[in-house]
Amino acid sequence: RGTTSGLLVHGDNDVGILGSLPSTVDRAVLEGWLEVQPAPQEQLLRALIDTLPPGPTPTVDVATKRKLAQVVRDHYAEHPHALALQARGNTIPPTVANHRNVEETRLQRG
Repeated sequence: RGTTSGLLVHGDNDVGILGSLPSTVDRAVLEGWLEVQPAPQEQLLRALIDTLPPGPTPTVDVATKRKLAQVVRDHYAEHPHALALQARGNTIPPTVANHRNVEETRLQRG
C-alpha cells in the first residue's frame, strides 16, 4: 500500500520508490501467479510482466522501474476500486489523502 500510494501521488521519485525491487525477476514465477489473482489484479500483473524486458530473467533497471511505475498508475486510474484488493494490516496509511490535501491547499492559495 505504501509503495502504491507513493506511485499514485506523483511520478517524481519512481526509481526511489521502486528501489527495493530486485535487479532481475523470474518471468515464469510471475506468470504462475496470474491464475490466482482476482480481477482486475490479473490485468495489472499481466501488464507488469509485459512491461519487463524479454527473456526468462529480465533485468529491472532504472528505465524499467519508470515503466513499471506508470503501469501501476494507469491500472489504478482505470480501476480505483482495486486498491481495496491490496494486502493490508490494521492501519491504512493516509499518504494519498495527505498529498491530495496539500495539493488542494496549494491550488487554493494560487
